[in-house]
Amino acid sequence: AWLSGSSEPLGYRYTEGLSPIRSRLIELETGKVIYDVTYSFNDNGVRKTFDKGANTSNTALFLGGSFTFGEGLDDNESLPSQFSQLTGWKSINAGMHGYGSHQALQALRDNPTYSRITGGSGIDLVVYRVMNDHANRAYGMSDWDKYGPCFNLTPRSVVEYQGTFSECKKRLSI
Repeated sequence: AWLSGSSEPLGYRYTEGLSPIRSRLIELETGKVIYDVTYSFNDNGVRKTFDKGANTSNTALFLGGSFTFGEGLDDNESLPSQFSQLTGWKSINAGMHGYGSHQALQALRDNPTYSRITGGSGIDLVVYRVMNDHANRAYGMSDWDKYGPCFNLTPRSVVEYQGTFSECKKRLSI
């Protein structure tokens, strides 16, 4: 379901044209089902949003990790889908499990990635759902993000891309 490696601008991503994926979380001790959902994807490899009835030409791009993606939620329950239903705007859910602010920045800066994610749509609003751990992720402290984009601040306070975490040797974890 995913592509990963140093040639992936965000480190890893879902493949284009992905079939729906069923995700179940079951409590080990009791066997109780916590959630049982299906994640659907569009042809660009991002999660589908429930934006039927969008009545404007406005489009919002949502970036972030699993909370943005909607882990444990049906397609129509994710934050981007709920936003679309409340505002009438079209929404693009580019959230991905484990993503941080460095992936959000790279998604906006890397033209081929931006074009793939947005499908060429004009974007009127970008929403980034942040949590405290995203700072650690952006610093290379996540063991799953070996190829994530690495940024450094230059002496002139310019954010500069340095390659992947593996390439810039900034990575602090395994």
